Amino acid sequence: MIKTNHAFAKYPPVSDKDADFGIYITTCGYSVIQPGSKYPPLDHPSSYIFTWEKGRILSDYQIIYITAGEGIFEGENYPLSHVSPGTIIFLFPGAWHRYKPLPEKGWKEYWIGFSGTLVHLWEKKEFLLKKQPILCPGIHEHLIDRFINVCNTVESEKPAFQQMASGELLAILGWLYAFPFQKQYDGSEPERIINMAKAMMHEKIYDRLSPASIARELNMSYSRFRKVFKEYTGMAPAHYFLHLKIQKARELAASTSMPFKEISDRLEFDNNFYFSRMFKHKTGM
Repeated sequence: MIKTNHAFAKYPPVSDKDADFGIYITTCGYSVIQPGSKYPPLDHPSSYIFTWEKGRILSDYQIIYITAGEGIFEGENYPLSHVSPGTIIFLFPGAWHRYKPLPEKGWKEYWIGFSGTLVHLWEKKEFLLKKQPILCPGIHEHLIDRFINVCNTVESEKPAFQQMASGELLAILGWLYAFPFQKQYDGSEPERIINMAKAMMHEKIYDRLSPASIARELNMSYSRFRKVFKEYTGMAPAHYFLHLKIQKARELAASTSMPFKEISDRLEFDNNFYFSRMFKHKTGM
């Protein structure tokens, strides 16, 4: 197990089966760069070493979490920027970049390199944005723990360590993707409105409730309500309410002997055929 007051770096093997998993770790580590130290340290493979003058282009993805100290970063189509504690630097394959701690400050860094077909798909679908290589989530102990867990798992090289470490990485990437959205709405008026709308849907699950009537109840225009709701949940309000009804129908089908038609009538579906088709599509039952 690594100790976070020591340097650690690992470049693990990747088997064909690891690659088939869709995401795998190419490198991970932790280091404390003391003020005035050469950066990056020379104890890395040549493909990862770079100078500030030339910069570097990687063949894999990397996330670098700076938890202390200060530095600077510059990337392809991204201006020279200050790096402070709590910053994530997100590097993409094929994209030129350079970064370093300030000589008088040094820094503490955790990093994970990774690749795989799933990651390329996420970039293509814009879950990962090359134009946003700097994220500022701040210092979070649970995030540091995830980085350490990846390093510990990779260091062990136990059977299926790549899949276990990639699971930790997925949690990091999911949290980083969600963070700006949650921060945007945290404690805001739109969040209060959406929570009220969700509560109304749950309370009236057995009723016919239109999104327009919810908007009126909340003193909002329907267009504004639909826009805010979809931005927050990723679903239009009508689809969200349909999802709740389908889940309730599944619960009733599993816990009672009620026939589909009775369940459909109880949940106020106008068309039993439509209900049956949607139920099978959503649940596979």
